[in-house]
Amino acid sequence: MPVYRMVKVIIQNSTDDILIASGSALLRGSWMPPAPTKDFMIEPHSTHILQAHSELVGVGVEGYVRFSTTQAYMRLTWNRPWVGKLEYGATIDSPESPAPFNISYEVEDDEPAWEHSLILTLPVVVVDSV
Repeated sequence: MPVYRMVKVIIQNSTDDILIASGSALLRGSWMPPAPTKDFMIEPHSTHILQAHSELVGVGVEGYVRFSTTQAYMRLTWNRPWVGKLEYGATIDSPESPAPFNISYEVEDDEPAWEHSLILTLPVVVVDSV
């Protein structure tokens, strides 16, 4: 089947902490192999890739992943609607003030109907979407 929308999340853990996934889900779309497993870990200074796609006309891709570290809880979200721009966000819950991670975003969208790139620095997260 053809793929109409795709999101590729490249998570670069540039911290000294292990990121432990406490949950992930797709609200729209399907995971592309390998699908994330509960409690997958991203070691310090390493990378992990999540990919999801939609094979249905008129349906985008939307999902999230939650991580915990020794310093904070984080939730990363993405939404690549059928029509419109890539939406994304991140929340950090931490007893420290300010939070121990900085989050910044950069979006590349050379072909708006096909591919987008989102770069979050918290650790660093890159989202490519189609």
